[in-house]
Amino acid sequence: MRKNMTLSEITEMQVELLSDARRIMISALTKRKEGRPELEPLEIKVRGGRGIESECNDRRMYMWIACRYKDREYNINFFHSEIDEYTGNCHTQIGKVMFVKDFVKNKSQLNSPNVILSDTDRETPYTYFLSDKNSTVLVFGSYKWFSPLEFCEDVDSDLLANKKWVTADDILDENLADKIADAFFRFILQDRTKIPASYWEYGALNGFGYEIYDKEAAEHYNKLADKLNQSNEVDPDEMEEYLEKEIYPLGAEYGFLSDIVEKILSESM
Repeated sequence: MRKNMTLSEITEMQVELLSDARRIMISALTKRKEGRPELEPLEIKVRGGRGIESECNDRRMYMWIACRYKDREYNINFFHSEIDEYTGNCHTQIGKVMFVKDFVKNKSQLNSPNVILSDTDRETPYTYFLSDKNSTVLVFGSYKWFSPLEFCEDVDSDLLANKKWVTADDILDENLADKIADAFFRFILQDRTKIPASYWEYGALNGFGYEIYDKEAAEHYNKLADKLNQSNEVDPDEMEEYLEKEIYPLGAEYGFLSDIVEKILSESM
């Protein structure tokens, strides 16, 4: 008679499986990077990349591969965290593989795609955030998470273990691991993000707090960021005209926004 497995035993098996997938993915990244000069600046961090177990929590199943390319961090995460827009509930799918970019530094030296702000005097939570009303506000960077399938070539979803999205099970198939590695390189090389996509993240990165919140500025900034982050396809010789026609009508003359535009214009010349 087969012995029923305990939850503890299943947890240990999951940790081992995810660790194997992480090791295989690092091997695939290292191998597929060879002979590609455009990827020479890419640093693949072999060490770390795994949560720890403490008296309060077991986070060993949260695993990732941290990479740096031209002073920006990009991760392959072996989990997917998201927030239900209707209920505000947080969900994490262990074993689902996602590409993540645009990390920010919060209170510790660890980076995250999410921005954490705090203000004990805050009274009214804005719709952009989850808050406990008294102290902490989380700007959840769900727009920074991407399915590897968006960057894969010649990968039919029918080949995947669950027929829907990439999981650690797929990476254990070394042929698919190579394809995921190539997809990750495309994800990095195609990234042309110039400024944070949200007004609140921009504020957090530049040391601003609730005191500078302005609904009109936020609306202008978010539209501006969307346009500027799409301007990578604009010829540098046409950038000034592009800014005049596409950017300034969005309110680029509004306070600090003009400084952002001028900085990007100077970098493109």
